[in-house]
Amino acid sequence: MKQIKTDEQILKEYLPKLKEFTEKRLNGENAGKIYKFLKRYNYDKDGWRLRDAAEKLLNVSIYNAFPAEDNLGYFEELDGFGIINWMEIAKFADIDYMQLQGGYEKMTGYTLNRKSQKYLDYRKALWPAAVQNIIDELIKKQPRLLPEFWNRLLFIQNKNK
Repeated sequence: MKQIKTDEQILKEYLPKLKEFTEKRLNGENAGKIYKFLKRYNYDKDGWRLRDAAEKLLNVSIYNAFPAEDNLGYFEELDGFGIINWMEIAKFADIDYMQLQGGYEKMTGYTLNRKSQKYLDYRKALWPAAVQNIIDELIKKQPRLLPEFWNRLLFIQNKNK
């Protein structure tokens, strides 16, 4: 009969492997591929780990940057991916506004240069941070998923060789 491992045993076995993997393989371009692969397996289905990484890197609050849009409910139904778009607009875009009553300004359009070096540097840092957020979340809340997660990382690694 196969013995079921405890969370502590799983963490003891997989944390060193994950640490080594992140130190060696988690760079900008590679991390983007890893993130997109893991997303297919619902490790960040709604983009909240990616949003957490973007929020930390950009240090932007969309609620402060766009108070009129917030009051109009623009952000109510957004997932992490939708919020990231607004955060990137707030940080990197040239924004056109329309004056509303009460001193509010509402965005009417924007221009975002996704080829600027500043934006590209941010995106390069975003992917490793997002994958690390996924790993941290699994370690903290679902260590029993680490063996399956590790096997997927190995698959990606072998596929990209």
